[in-house]
Amino acid sequence: MARPIKVNVPRYLIDLNNPEHWLYTASPPISRADGRPSEEMAVFIRPDDSGQKLFAMTDSIMYKSDPATFVMRPHEHHIGYETWFLDSGSADLYVNGQVTRLEPGSLYHMQPYMLHSMFMHEDVKFRGFFQHWSGTDNVPITQLMEHYQPGLKAKYWEAGLQGLVSDHYIHESFDCVRVSNEEMSALRHPDRPLAKFELDGVTVKLMVGRWECAGVREINYFEFKEGFKAETVEFPLYRELYYVREGKIKFKIFSDEFIAYKDCLVDIPKYIAHSIEALTDSAMYDMGGMTCWYNFLYDYTTILKKYPERANDPAEIETVKKTNGCQIKSFGL
Repeated sequence: MARPIKVNVPRYLIDLNNPEHWLYTASPPISRADGRPSEEMAVFIRPDDSGQKLFAMTDSIMYKSDPATFVMRPHEHHIGYETWFLDSGSADLYVNGQVTRLEPGSLYHMQPYMLHSMFMHEDVKFRGFFQHWSGTDNVPITQLMEHYQPGLKAKYWEAGLQGLVSDHYIHESFDCVRVSNEEMSALRHPDRPLAKFELDGVTVKLMVGRWECAGVREINYFEFKEGFKAETVEFPLYRELYYVREGKIKFKIFSDEFIAYKDCLVDIPKYIAHSIEALTDSAMYDMGGMTCWYNFLYDYTTILKKYPERANDPAEIETVKKTNGCQIKSFGL
């Protein structure tokens, strides 16, 4: 007798404010006098199995720092990359001898060997995206320890086992110079992109360059006008991960349609064709970052402006798309 067919349909739409969409929660051992951990984390996506451990994503509440006991001890990572979005609250960010005040709407991108620390002026919510970061490697195991035997996770930490896999190196305190947001290179905001391209119905802003991610990916911010549409090729080569920040965007995958809204992720496997339509003025980050959008748009807008005869040649545009891994078949209002 033949077995019935069973299909593992992935969760495309992830609501960051819905606890049912958490994979699991995590926190370091209790070390504060008030009995709270320094951080509580909800994990939404585990790293993929590529050599770069991409697509890992967490939602963290970092609790208000105590000025009486706070000592700025920066740390660094030798391999991992972190991109953090400040969702709510306020904090001081220390990076390589500078300090500045973080406000909601900002993001900061940490590369290997950048010394960094934070002081929380209040409880702060961060959304974190990671590349080759080992901090999540043993979290599911330590959470199982705590579930079945409370206190065992702390014992694991005390034994120094976390340090065997953690790319986390703590340094001594040092004086920092207070600077403006604009002066801190690690801190970004959509109002201050590295580059900006304006097209039919969409503005694309480069927020983190490929050269800041070991050449593996880049982070772009897409601002859509209501009515903007885009459609991928039949078999897109990359997994996509979108982080919606404003508005409402309709996604269509095969016969399934759903609306992504503020504080949603959309996680689409490779080879799965899809289309989008902005139902309102909207904005989202491309956190997968596999497409070389900056290089593609640099060439594409240059051709449109300087070489109109080439712009009207579909084969010419397809060559530019292929060179830069662009998986979009059509776009515009």
